[in-house]
Amino acid sequence: MLINKVVSVNQLKYQARRGNLETDLLLQAFIEHKLCHETDLATLSAFESLLSLDDQTLMTCLLQPALAKAKHAKIIQLIRKNYLNSTN
Repeated sequence: MLINKVVSVNQLKYQARRGNLETDLLLQAFIEHKLCHETDLATLSAFESLLSLDDQTLMTCLLQPALAKAKHAKIIQLIRKNYLNSTN
């Protein structure tokens, strides 16, 4: 199980690499501070679903959460909260 989680987190890190620095910073900080310790499969699944968005849509959702689809709202809120907490 631990090996699968490590592989899964590493895969998410790779998938989270995007075409702009701002998105990379938000997503990588979330993976490092939250997902590495996450046991809730729903959170992991929601993050994977968010990564299926194209770069521009993803960045728009992260910067303007009100424009995101309802299914992404909770994970976007977690990402934003994590980033704000990790930069303090």
